[in-house]
Amino acid sequence: MGQPVSLNKPVLWQSASGALYRAWRTAVVVCVVLLPVLVRASVQAVADEPFAGGEPTAASPSAVVDEEASGVDDGSLTQRLRQQSRTEGSLIQQLSGSNVEPAAVISTTDYEGQLLSWRCEQRGAGTEVQQSQPEDQPEVAARFRLTASAVSEPVLLTARLEPSRLHYDFKAALTADSTAAGLRLALQLLIPGQVDPRTGGPMVVYLPGDALEQSETTQTLRVAVTRKAMESLLRRTRAELNRADIRFQEPLIIGLAVMAESQPGELWMDLGLAEYGPVIAPQQSQLDLIPQSALDSSSGAERVHVPLDVELGALLLNQQPVVLRLLPDHGEGVDWLSRAGVNTVWQSDVQAVERSQELSAAGFAVLATPPHPEFAAGDFGQVVSTLPPLDQQYPYISGWYLGTRIGQADLPHLLAWSREVRSADRVMQRPHAADLAGAESAASREIDLAGMGRHVVGREDGFGALRNLLVHRLNMSGQMAFPWTWVQAEPSFAQQQWRGDGVQPAVEPEQILQQVYAAISAGYRGVGFWKTKSLQSDDPQSRETSLAIELACLEISLLEPFLARGRREGYLAVRTAAGQAGAAGRGAGAGGMLNLRGESSGVTVAGLEAPRGPDAVVIRGSGATLILATHWDNTAQYVPGPMYEREVNMTVAASETASAWQVSTAGIRSLPRDVRAGGLAIRIENFDRCAAVVVTSDTSIIQKLEQRIRGLSVRAAEVTAELATLKYERVRETVSQLQREHAVPSGTAKLLTAIKSSLGRMQQELGAGDHHESLLQAADALRNLRQLQFLCWKDATAGLCSPAASPHTVAFATLPDHWRLMNRVQAERSRLEDHLRWSATFDDAGSLQRDGWERAAADKTLFSTTTDVIPAGAGGRVLRLAAWPADPTGRSTVRDDVVPLVLTSPAFPVSAGDIVIVRGRVRRGSAVASGSRRPLLLYDTELGPEHGLKQELTSDWQEFEMIRPIRRGREFQLCASVLTQAEVHLDDVQFFRIEAGTPENPVRMIGTSGR
Repeated sequence: MGQPVSLNKPVLWQSASGALYRAWRTAVVVCVVLLPVLVRASVQAVADEPFAGGEPTAASPSAVVDEEASGVDDGSLTQRLRQQSRTEGSLIQQLSGSNVEPAAVISTTDYEGQLLSWRCEQRGAGTEVQQSQPEDQPEVAARFRLTASAVSEPVLLTARLEPSRLHYDFKAALTADSTAAGLRLALQLLIPGQVDPRTGGPMVVYLPGDALEQSETTQTLRVAVTRKAMESLLRRTRAELNRADIRFQEPLIIGLAVMAESQPGELWMDLGLAEYGPVIAPQQSQLDLIPQSALDSSSGAERVHVPLDVELGALLLNQQPVVLRLLPDHGEGVDWLSRAGVNTVWQSDVQAVERSQELSAAGFAVLATPPHPEFAAGDFGQVVSTLPPLDQQYPYISGWYLGTRIGQADLPHLLAWSREVRSADRVMQRPHAADLAGAESAASREIDLAGMGRHVVGREDGFGALRNLLVHRLNMSGQMAFPWTWVQAEPSFAQQQWRGDGVQPAVEPEQILQQVYAAISAGYRGVGFWKTKSLQSDDPQSRETSLAIELACLEISLLEPFLARGRREGYLAVRTAAGQAGAAGRGAGAGGMLNLRGESSGVTVAGLEAPRGPDAVVIRGSGATLILATHWDNTAQYVPGPMYEREVNMTVAASETASAWQVSTAGIRSLPRDVRAGGLAIRIENFDRCAAVVVTSDTSIIQKLEQRIRGLSVRAAEVTAELATLKYERVRETVSQLQREHAVPSGTAKLLTAIKSSLGRMQQELGAGDHHESLLQAADALRNLRQLQFLCWKDATAGLCSPAASPHTVAFATLPDHWRLMNRVQAERSRLEDHLRWSATFDDAGSLQRDGWERAAADKTLFSTTTDVIPAGAGGRVLRLAAWPADPTGRSTVRDDVVPLVLTSPAFPVSAGDIVIVRGRVRRGSAVASGSRRPLLLYDTELGPEHGLKQELTSDWQEFEMIRPIRRGREFQLCASVLTQAEVHLDDVQFFRIEAGTPENPVRMIGTSGR
């Protein structure tokens, strides 16, 4: 690396003629003598006036530089100019404070050839910073080595200066050298009288200056205080904080800063000699306002906690906008967590101080469940025992997590607990997070990070319906809090508990990714990966899950510049190769166009109904628009299918100069410009589950994306290759088990051969260093694996009214158990009537009460309900269940924790090993307009509501059949739940019980895990 050079270069204009110099001097004297009134009138320009920079503009990163505002005269500050300013009086000196002092009593000091004490103040969780001082280069104050694992992350280095009142004569310079261009010099400014809403302390901002233009070359970077630069900085600060009342009052210069970005691999930089001045010492009253931490360079050497702040619509981690990537802590190593790509860890045990310190020191934001105050019995407004100050007890915590699946009934407790925690955390004022199952609007007034959503893997609702539910709940919350959602990364607790030591269903990698896409498509800015055990394990399934989480985080990291602050504009219809809009029937406009200027003529996402086919969310960011197209279907929540189209098309209205690029961890490619009457036509070939397209006229954005992809592609190729290999071994083992229970579909062997061939080529390309081709081969293998899984699953569900009719068809791994169950049922089909235990035909009005049906209804202030037996033509009768809003003029509210009506059948005894079959028929009534195509949920007490049937009802009768192997229950009941306003009819319900085998010849319905 180059040697530092001297900063004392001759100033070009110093050699000007004497006449010109005397004229300049005379002008200064005239200004001082003749304009004292103007001086005093303008003296508040720096001290009191907030640098009237106009109204806030669109948010942009603080490191973005106004090129005109950062212009600096070439050359150093000379002693002659400084002496001239002191002897004749400088207007600029008088503008530095609210109390104007005579020029004669204002002392100034200049500092040259300084070796400052540098330290790393901020860095990302994935960046390691090492600092040293080379002994053979005394001109180098500090040498930094930045090591990043995957993506570029911002790094802030600071050095203390002698505090100075801000004035327009202040300049600073620094020699610097780096292995990569782009690092930028800045002044660190403290605004003592302005409270920073992100920290609760005095505001610290950075006035940017020159950037390093060439690598491996020592350069002198300069920064100067100018009115234009300060006005530009004020506008950006107001826009970023969304606060028009921010004022830069009596600002002080307290340090130098170097703003850089780590790169995948290593980045080295040398920081050399510095000079700055003139320094005008602040008055003692101003010095007293400076926090000791800002003056003591050693105070930040050891970070106490990673700051986590919530702005309107954005989450700041270390003051950088990020997408929340949260993981529950189960003792995984910090290196493993860093590789996984998460940036926040939820620690349930707040007393584990050493663990929170370890996580914080590694750069992770730590959420913890706070201690609980004692309330009076039944009265959350009366506190019996308050909390002690939390900042002293738990200094390493970044935020507080107050619970999961909090419903309407728990809302008073949540709000009271949150208020007490805020009262005990007055010093640090850390944000609050909670996962809400209802009452989002009320809770969002107190909770900063509002988790919303539900788990759908293995249930009747698909990922498209989940996306629409997330949109609905975000709208219900009033969009007052930062929205995030849990992503299901393991089978539900009820599923695991019911299966015991049997084969557990696996959450497929594509199911994890589809949940992430659903959250992004709904406009959510964070995800948490729900798990209940450590994933740092040699178990193949745990390894597969951890790789899927890492791959999801890599994809989020690629798009984070757009997602962290971008705004969801609307949805776009996506046309498949057949020419039909994937969103047909949901308000798709002609041609499937959404105007990027904000006039939506594309897809309308309203209600909770699942989309029919692919669509695309449009997210507008600074200077570019992200279009994320996603494939939706109604089966991927059970077993993901191919989710593939050879070609899809969209049309957007864009500027005349805009172009489109398709981006992924595999690379970036320009899409052909096809301008039509409707706008810019976009064609995506080989559409595989999801595709991201960036539309922009700014080529620098594309260059930055290319840089991010270079840092991600290697790791993405490695992760995808290992993931495809592990999934292949798992699927091959399941197919082998299937063949022992049932004939597998034709084409299975051919698909396995093609998959093995793709994996072989994938490994060859990976070994040769061709990561792009390796990713393509891995994608082919994964797509064929999904095709194979889907064929076997379709074969298993072909004779069922719904995949939920059997508990073993909700996942691919349990299909052998399904065929074992069906073989047992099929052997009894011919004499099934002999196993009839009870039936309900609802022949008379008193049958409900006589047979012992139990009814439960929601609060009458929310819904009116009825359950009765009504005539149904030809002398017959049927059971009617109906619910409608109690206030017909008001808007009905959909909440996860409120079900209008539940009707439960009489119980009859069962034993472990029995098989219960429930048959009946159902249809939609016409007296109440249905709020959903699937308004009725039929479930049983053995498996619970998550395994219930939720068929799409029409006015015609539909038969249903539920097959339930009994593993743990002693009694069996059927439950019929009306989920929203609707009228449904139920009839001819029959219960069959196939008894278990004898102790000498038991019937085994659930296989044992061989992994």
